[in-house]
Amino acid sequence: KFLIPLSFILFSISLLMIGMAQDIWLIAFGAMLSGLIYSIIVTASFSSVSEHISVHLISGATTLIVVFCNLGGASASFVLNFFSKISPGLSSSFLIYAALSLVIGLGVLWKSLQQE
Repeated sequence: KFLIPLSFILFSISLLMIGMAQDIWLIAFGAMLSGLIYSIIVTASFSSVSEHISVHLISGATTLIVVFCNLGGASASFVLNFFSKISPGLSSSFLIYAALSLVIGLGVLWKSLQQE
C-alpha cells in the first residue's frame, strides 16, 4: 500500500543526488538508483491494477499504463529541457524534477494514509 508513495519519495532523493552531485560517482549512483526505483514504480503500478481493476478491464488498464510510461520516458528529456529554461543551471532542472516527484509522493502517501 505504501510502496508507490515511498518509491516516489526515494525517486526524488535520487534526483536530488543527481542535481547536487559534485563528482561523477555520485551522479552515476543517483542515476542507477533512479532507474531502479522507476522500475519498482512501474512494476508496482502493474500489480496495483491487477488488484483493483475488474478482470475484464485489466487489459485496457495495462495498455494505458504502458502508454503513459512510454510517454513519460520519451518526454523526460523535453521536460528537463523546459525546466532548464525556467531556471538556468545544470542542476536546477533535476532539482525541480525532484521537488515535483516529492510532491507527488507526499500526495499519494497522504491519500494512502487517509484510506486506512
